[in-house]
Amino acid sequence: MTLEGVGFIGLRGKSAEEIEKYSVENVTDSIRQYANEAKVGPEFREIQDDIINYFLFHNVPTNATSSFYIQRNAELFSDLIISQQVLYETDLKVKAGWPIYFYVWNHISAPVQATLPAAKGLSFKGGLLLFFG
Repeated sequence: MTLEGVGFIGLRGKSAEEIEKYSVENVTDSIRQYANEAKVGPEFREIQDDIINYFLFHNVPTNATSSFYIQRNAELFSDLIISQQVLYETDLKVKAGWPIYFYVWNHISAPVQATLPAAKGLSFKGGLLLFFG
């Protein structure tokens, strides 16, 4: 989802100059919008701080560029719209006594990988071929 997430974080249609200036402030603003009081509740500031610290100050290169911050914001958005929802559904199924299976798709053929950007694994919809041929 990371590569596909760029369109969701508000960069579609932005100029090269705007993208080049993308920084920690842009991601912080996004986090404050995603995790606002109405969505999160009275502990929203602490939750925002935790998310900001994790996504913006954990394993950050010393000379982080706009590409790094775009990547981190896309990862955050992916977690919010995909991963979090899957985990929520998993919790509900466990409570109902349903069996749960997790699969890690971590292989893509070399010829296909050669045509893609430097990203490891399948894209968001890449697993469909594994299910439907």
